[in-house]
Amino acid sequence: MSESTTRQNRSSSWLAAAVGLVVPVVLFGCFYTVFDRTGGVGGIEIAPVGAPGEKAEVAVGETLAVTTSKANIEYTVIATAQAKVDDWDRTPTNGIFLLVHLAVRAKKGEVFACGCDFTVVDAGGRVYKQDARIMLGEPHFESPDLAAGQYTDGWIVFDVPESVLAGGRVEVRPGVHFGYRDGQLRGYWRL
Repeated sequence: MSESTTRQNRSSSWLAAAVGLVVPVVLFGCFYTVFDRTGGVGGIEIAPVGAPGEKAEVAVGETLAVTTSKANIEYTVIATAQAKVDDWDRTPTNGIFLLVHLAVRAKKGEVFACGCDFTVVDAGGRVYKQDARIMLGEPHFESPDLAAGQYTDGWIVFDVPESVLAGGRVEVRPGVHFGYRDGQLRGYWRL
C-alpha cells in the first residue's frame, strides 16, 4: 500500500469520526431548541405573575395563575401533610416526608403537567426536589399532557428536614427540568 493511500485512509477515518461525534451533538441541540411540549416551536416566554421581577406568594389552598405565550395555567397547592414513614416502612433520610397535594389546570392552550416543576425551599435557601421513589397520599400525581379545560391533581413527596416547615415554601418553576421553557420562579406557597 502506498504512503498516499495510507494518508487518505487516515484522513477518511478522522473525518468519519468527527462527523459521527458532531452530528449527534448538533441534533441534540436542535431537539432542545425546537421541542416544546406545549405545541409551539422554540422556547416559550413565561410572563411574570406580578409586576416585572416580582414573584407571587399565595397561601396553601389558593391558586396561582401563570400565563405563557402558548397557555394559561392554574397551579394550586391544595394541602400539605407530613409523614414519618412511607407505605413500605421506609423512613425519610432528612427528617420527614412532606406531602404536597397539587392541582394543575390548563385554562388555554396545552400544558405538560409535571410534579418536577415544584421544589421545596427552606428559609435558608436550600432546595429540595421531589422524591419520586416515595408514594404517599392518594391519588398520586401523574404528569399528563393537558388540553384547554383539562386538569390533574395528586400528591407529590419531598424528603426534607422538619425545620423546613418554619419559613419554608413550595415553589413552582414551569419547565425547569426540560430546557424547553425558562424554568423561572413564578410563585410560591408558604408552608
